[in-house]
Amino acid sequence: MQLPRGVTGFWHVHSPPPVPVDVRTFKTLGYSVGRVLEFRPAGVTPNFHLLVIRVGYSDDVGVICNSTLPLLAFVTLPLDSWLPTFIDRPDLAPSFHGFDVLTTAALSTPLSSCDLSMLTDVEHHHIRYWRPATAGEVIFNSWD
Repeated sequence: MQLPRGVTGFWHVHSPPPVPVDVRTFKTLGYSVGRVLEFRPAGVTPNFHLLVIRVGYSDDVGVICNSTLPLLAFVTLPLDSWLPTFIDRPDLAPSFHGFDVLTTAALSTPLSSCDLSMLTDVEHHHIRYWRPATAGEVIFNSWD
């Protein structure tokens, strides 16, 4: 798995920041899936937006979106840890067209098996400091 430049949410202070993901589209697609119960925007930490969506009568699903790239994952709730627990929801994935919905298999890819050549020096610095083990820990992080 190749991790694209900007995926960590960090950049050099003298470089222009990455263009943020279109939050409005992310939220709109969430409303097309079910009732949006909560929206938490990305900040310094975490580097992802969270939608809590109720599908049907009682199926609450967390959807997280990287703040700089259109990368999504489904997560278990409640989301109150530094490391989200990823789940697959192939029934909901097609509803988020325009976004790459990552599977648990892809997110569980050991970082040692990932191509990090596109990442900036600043991103490599944070990876060395935080020592993530998987691609998912880099793509969706709470580093500060």
